[in-house]
Amino acid sequence: MSRYLLDTHTLIWWLNGSPQLPQPIRAGLDQAELIHVSAASITDAYHLTRKRRDGLTMEQWRALVDQLLDWPDDLIPLELEPITVDVALLAALFREMTGITDPADLYLAATAARLRLPLVSRDEELASWDGLGGVLEVRWESPTATSTWA
Repeated sequence: MSRYLLDTHTLIWWLNGSPQLPQPIRAGLDQAELIHVSAASITDAYHLTRKRRDGLTMEQWRALVDQLLDWPDDLIPLELEPITVDVALLAALFREMTGITDPADLYLAATAARLRLPLVSRDEELASWDGLGGVLEVRWESPTATSTWA
């Protein structure tokens, strides 16, 4: 079953049809059986919007949240993932192991590891964690003969 957790930028680019999301990755996500989104991405997108780092206006951020909360049943199934106690504890452990301080990245990595899902992210810092303790897989490559998205 092809299931993925999207990081905040990947989520925004996927929902907005942005050309910043490479076509092979978009095609893989569009064929996924289930897309997971961490609650941390909602807050992260808000902070990115406030800092004007993702190109979204506050109105667009609100529309993104509404879109996630009112996700139609006839599209790719989407699951909003809460920040649970075990995710928070795993995020704290990752903080100690890596020295990374960005809370959103820590929660995204912990959620992906907890759910045993690939994290779809272009973030180089997150990609440097790939394989962290054998529990984290970060993807941002075009599918090849040996590596596919489906």
